[in-house]
Amino acid sequence: GAAATLALPLAGQLFGFATVSIGAADLGAELFGHLHVPILILAFAYLSISLDEDGVFSWCALRMMRLGAGDGTRLLVAVFLSVSAVTFFTSNDIVILSMTPILIHLGRKAEIRNLTPYLMALFVAANTASMGLYVGNPTNIVIGGAAGLGFLEYARRMVIPTVVATTTALAVVYLVFGRLSRRNRVPAAYSMSRATAPRDDETRWTRPMTIKAAIFGACLVALAILGNPTAAGALVGVNHPGELGSGVSMVIAAVSVCFALGAALYDTGRDLRRRSQKDSNPKSVTAAWRARLGRMPFEVVPFFLGFCVLLRGIEETGLVGVAGDGIEDAFRAGPILGSLATGVYGVITVNLLNNIPATLLFEKLWLGDASAARVGLEARLDALHPAAADIFVDASLFASNFGANLTFVGALAGLMWLRILRDSKSPGESSRALVSPREFVSYGLIIVPVVTVVTCSAIALARLALG
Repeated sequence: GAAATLALPLAGQLFGFATVSIGAADLGAELFGHLHVPILILAFAYLSISLDEDGVFSWCALRMMRLGAGDGTRLLVAVFLSVSAVTFFTSNDIVILSMTPILIHLGRKAEIRNLTPYLMALFVAANTASMGLYVGNPTNIVIGGAAGLGFLEYARRMVIPTVVATTTALAVVYLVFGRLSRRNRVPAAYSMSRATAPRDDETRWTRPMTIKAAIFGACLVALAILGNPTAAGALVGVNHPGELGSGVSMVIAAVSVCFALGAALYDTGRDLRRRSQKDSNPKSVTAAWRARLGRMPFEVVPFFLGFCVLLRGIEETGLVGVAGDGIEDAFRAGPILGSLATGVYGVITVNLLNNIPATLLFEKLWLGDASAARVGLEARLDALHPAAADIFVDASLFASNFGANLTFVGALAGLMWLRILRDSKSPGESSRALVSPREFVSYGLIIVPVVTVVTCSAIALARLALG
C-alpha cells in the first residue's frame, strides 16, 4: 500500500543519515528504549482486527446507519457519534480502515448519492475521539510514556479535551456538511436484505463477537489496574515513580501483548474447529492467518524506529532544544497563549512530518537536549507556571491526534484511507477518489483551526481552574 511504499525506503534513508551523527551504543539504546511503542501498536491492532474479523465493526456500522435512517443530517450525526464511541475504546487507525469500506458498501446499497459528508465525519470523528484513551493512537503512547502517565491518569486528564474537541468538531462538521447531507435521500428503514454488510454473518450479534468483546474489555480493565505508576513500579522493581521512565508504557505494552496472544489462540482454535467440522466456507489456518497478518500495520515499525534514530541524530546537533524556545516564550506571555502556540505548532508539525515523527519531536522537547545539556520543557515550563507543563502535554496530545484532519500526510492511516477511497469506485465512476486530497484540505482548513482554537483554550482554562 501507499504507507508501506513510503515507510520502508524512508526508514532506511533516515537510518543511514542518523548513524553518521550517533554511535552504535546510542543507536541501540534509542531503538531499545522505544521498542515497546510499535509492540503496543501491533498488539492493539491485532485485537481490533480480531474484533473486525468477527463482524463487530460491521454490526456497529449497520446500527449506525439505522440510527440515521430517513434523514441525511441525522445520519451525519449518527456516523460521527457512532465512530467516536467505537474509536474511544479501540484504535483510530483500525476503525478508519475497517469502517470506511463498510460505510461505502452500506451507503451504496441504500443508494445514497453523496457519501463525502459521511466519510469526512467518520475520519474527523476517529481522529478526535482517539485522544481519549492511552491506546487510541500511537502518538498517545509516545507522549504519555514521556510524561510518565498511567492508563487511568491519562484517561482522567484527557476527559475535558476529548469532550470539548468532539463536541466542537461535531458542531463544525454539521455546519460544513449539513446542507450537503440534507440533499441526500436516505431510506426510512434498513432491512437486512437491502443493506447487508459484506458478509451475511456480520448482520447479527454472534457468540464469537461476545467472546472477542469480552477479551477486549478484559484487556482495558487489566490496563486500568496495572497501567499506573504504582503497579508498574512494583512489576518492574522500581519504588519511586520518578525513576520509572517508560516503565509504565512497557507494562501497558506487555499486558496488551498477553491479551492479543489470547485472542490469537482463540482465533487459531476456531480455525481448526471449522476445518474439522467441514464448515460451509472452510479456510485453512494458514490462509486465515495470512489474511490477518496482511491487515497488520507492520509498516509502522520501520517508519517509527527510523524516525527515532533520525531525531536522535538531530538532537546531537542541539536543534531540538532550540525548537522549544518559541513555545516557552508563548507560555511566558500566558498559559492560554502557550496552549494555542503548542496546538498550532503541533498541527503544523504533524502535517509537515507526519504525526509519528512529530510526536517523537514533542518527546525530545519534553525531555530535553542531551548533547547540549539543555533543560527539557517540563522543567522550563514548571518554572514559569504550575499548570504550564500539564497544558503543554494536553495540547500536544490534542494536536498529535486532531492534526491528522488537515492533510492526508498527517497520519499513515490518512494515506491508506486515500487508497481505500480510490479503490472503492463503482463501475462507471471517474478515477478520482471519493474524497480528493484537494477537497480534504479545503474542508480541513475550516474544521481544524476552529477546533484547535476552542480546544486549546479549553485545555488552558480547565488547567487554570483545577489549579
